[in-house]
Amino acid sequence: KQWYQRRVAITAGGWRWTLGLSCVPSTIMFIFMIFMPKSVRWLYFQGEIEEAKRILKELRGTDDVELEMEEIAEDYRKTKDDKLLGGKGCSLLLNMLRNTAVRRALLLGVM
Repeated sequence: KQWYQRRVAITAGGWRWTLGLSCVPSTIMFIFMIFMPKSVRWLYFQGEIEEAKRILKELRGTDDVELEMEEIAEDYRKTKDDKLLGGKGCSLLLNMLRNTAVRRALLLGVM
């Protein structure tokens, strides 16, 4: 057994320590998430294209982000067209789930 497992096993209320220690990483992650920039795709989909460009330039460290912005624009157009055709913007997900290999991998991942 690991030293931690032995220590918790002999401590009364050891489950409290286990539960308490598991909260530490999630708390640290929550604090750092506050400082993360918004998603570039989300900003683009909300119509804040210049803000999306600014953040993408900041993340990439270069001013040459036009190709990536064009890819995001194309994705936006496909999603918008799908919604206009009566879909809910999830045709890509449905197409993935129609693939047997993807379904098997998803099932194994969930189990």
